[in-house]
Amino acid sequence: MSTNASHRRLPYGVLYEAAEIKEAYAAEVPSGYVFICSHRTERECFERKLFAMPKSCWNRVSQVKKGDILFLLNYQSNRLHGVFEAITDCALNIEPSAFDGHFPAQVRVRRKMRCPSLDEVALLPLIKRGWIRVSRRGVLLFPDRLGPKFVDELWRLFLEVPAAPRVKTGLVGY
Repeated sequence: MSTNASHRRLPYGVLYEAAEIKEAYAAEVPSGYVFICSHRTERECFERKLFAMPKSCWNRVSQVKKGDILFLLNYQSNRLHGVFEAITDCALNIEPSAFDGHFPAQVRVRRKMRCPSLDEVALLPLIKRGWIRVSRRGVLLFPDRLGPKFVDELWRLFLEVPAAPRVKTGLVGY
């Protein structure tokens, strides 16, 4: 059996060097991003499966790639919705007519995990750690990009929130 001289021989049972594994893992770990919405745009985000930001935020959101983990913060209610996955890279005007044309930096999303939204109280552990700041007006402020530890912590918080029980209204068709 001949071996290619350009490949270094690894110890028996070792398939890859640790550096190669770290590199491959780093390439596969998705980044996390928080998009914002208002009461007025929240429903449109969910109906169109499209998150968007103003063009002034393009430098930040242009880094969003297919497979990244996304969250949607309603800045008026301070409720964080999750967990979503980008199914496209962020681009300008995926749907030019969406949001009356005001938010052209857009990414198409799909729900990765169905769970209740988180309020400020549920996010308190991350606020206390300084991972999430609160503006003078009380709006939650997230970093531009969320690292793997931050995404894992948010994921854990979403898993801990109990689903609201469904209430039968007794009304036909509801």
